[in-house]
Amino acid sequence: MNQPQPNDPVMRQLMEISEVARMATLSTSRIRQLEVEGTLRPAIRTTRGVRLYERADVEQFLIDVASARQRRAVQRRVAVVTELEG
Repeated sequence: MNQPQPNDPVMRQLMEISEVARMATLSTSRIRQLEVEGTLRPAIRTTRGVRLYERADVEQFLIDVASARQRRAVQRRVAVVTELEG
């Protein structure tokens, strides 16, 4: 069976783990961990074991990552203000 080529319409809708990691500024091991935890939908695996993620899933994941980072930043600011007031 032929492997899909990069210009194949199906391949344009799939992303390798390294691309997902780069876009999220996370390590590939962290991406794997988040997949196991259920934060990112499980990848499709090629016959060679390469993880391929659906573009729509990655887009939602990136939104979730940005939201989590924003919440952590707010929590840090609140902690600093609370410490200064206390």
